[in-house]
Amino acid sequence: MADYKMATSSYGKTVMELRGPFLNKWRRVNPDAEFMTPDRKWRLQWLNDHRLSPRDLSISIHDLRRNPDWQKARFNIFRRIWQTPMNLLEFNVLGKFMSYENAYYWRYGISRLLGAYVVGVYATYYFTYRTNNWSAFKNWKVMTSKEAVFPGEESPPPRTKPSDYGGHDFAKSPI
Repeated sequence: MADYKMATSSYGKTVMELRGPFLNKWRRVNPDAEFMTPDRKWRLQWLNDHRLSPRDLSISIHDLRRNPDWQKARFNIFRRIWQTPMNLLEFNVLGKFMSYENAYYWRYGISRLLGAYVVGVYATYYFTYRTNNWSAFKNWKVMTSKEAVFPGEESPPPRTKPSDYGGHDFAKSPI
């Protein structure tokens, strides 16, 4: 039978601590440890390399979004094409008179409002012209109650036949 090794997070390779063998304070101050001058220089250089400059701290996602190479690496071609109109609005129009962050929030709000408007227009069209059609199987059948009659108005014609109920405009069909 084969001798299988246990799975490791390093895929069987030797793991080297990036911070070095002396990341524990006790190993650095212990007189028996071998923490010498080259190790001190190496640790000082490592600590200095991890200090962030003000420029490093100022980079945000809004700065990256304006970089075409980042967008090309981040989004596929179809998503970039889909985002082009709102990118033009955000970068060329809104970005001229407000911060990048506010321009992004305005872009997000405008796109959602346009989406809600399109859904509302479609729902209005659908419920006005496409419901209660008996000839189409997939259309929604909307049942309405009797119209309200106010004092002084004529009442609608009474329903006398069974076909007056739930007819889905079958009687008005040209067929």
